[in-house]
Amino acid sequence: MIELRPFEIEHAMQILVRPEQYSEKNRGDFEKWAKINKEGGPAYSAFYGETLLACAGIRIMWDGVGEAWAIFSKEIIHFKKSAYVITRRELDRIITENNLHRVQAHADANFPLASRFLEGLGFECECLMKKFQPNGNNSYLYSKVM
Repeated sequence: MIELRPFEIEHAMQILVRPEQYSEKNRGDFEKWAKINKEGGPAYSAFYGETLLACAGIRIMWDGVGEAWAIFSKEIIHFKKSAYVITRRELDRIITENNLHRVQAHADANFPLASRFLEGLGFECECLMKKFQPNGNNSYLYSKVM
């Protein structure tokens, strides 16, 4: 059974990410990114036993608006259905508890699985953001508006 625990910076530093997220994890400011996400709003880490599957949350940007983020381990592929169910449940709970009317997220244009995951959660693509990623990759901006 997947257990959610409060997100800790150490979780982000320990996670064995999917190949599509190597450049994100290996950039020089990744620990700073993790700290911003820990302090920015509700965030959780998903474990199966002691195996870290994912870290995710929503940074509250200002009243009513948040930005979703997530980083996944290689092992998440074995828990696809559970990942959707838990993520949708927690996303809805965070939206309600924080009175959010908009949540946005970015998906690397070279990582179509991220786009499909967001669309499966009810996000809609708003635009292409050219050279948005730290590595210069393009991203899609997704939003979920309530």
